Amino acid sequence: MGISNIIRQVLALSLLLGALHFAPGAMADAVRPVITATSPTYTYPIPISVTFRKDSGPNVSVTGFDVSDLTITNGTAVNFSGTGHTYNFNLEPSSDPASVTIAIAPGAATGDGNASLAGSVAIDFRKPITRQADIVGYWSLDEGTGSTASDAGNNGNSGTLNGNPQWVAGKMGNALQFDGSG
Repeated sequence: MGISNIIRQVLALSLLLGALHFAPGAMADAVRPVITATSPTYTYPIPISVTFRKDSGPNVSVTGFDVSDLTITNGTAVNFSGTGHTYNFNLEPSSDPASVTIAIAPGAATGDGNASLAGSVAIDFRKPITRQADIVGYWSLDEGTGSTASDAGNNGNSGTLNGNPQWVAGKMGNALQFDGSG
């Protein structure tokens, strides 16, 4: 290895270390969406707040952000509102229970001349269980097909549906409609 190769490697290492040294300072001006939601929760609909702020701390008013910038799995945003740095909406989960994710892509908004960074949050929507050991079975009755009600608890107490119940669209996901004959 010649002296010129050593000098090139030292210069490359210096440039890399210099970039690492300056990267945190460069990020201080980054505008990040901070998504606030309670998880786990059984509140319906789930109130969500998105606040844009710099990594250095202060809130930043942004433009260009609207409901179409949200990517939501297992849910729907309703009653979207807001301007400036804070936006609010309600999230309606598509099933019960549900693992809902909200993602905001990079560049969804612009604040202080900077495009926003990406942000995301996962929300666990489920009924609270206060005493797991006392639960005999948990039947959500949302399978959508078949004649079995699966036990979502830990005891495996699935049951057979009798009579002539019909699977229908429910408030969140599938549901059973009973005609009273069984």
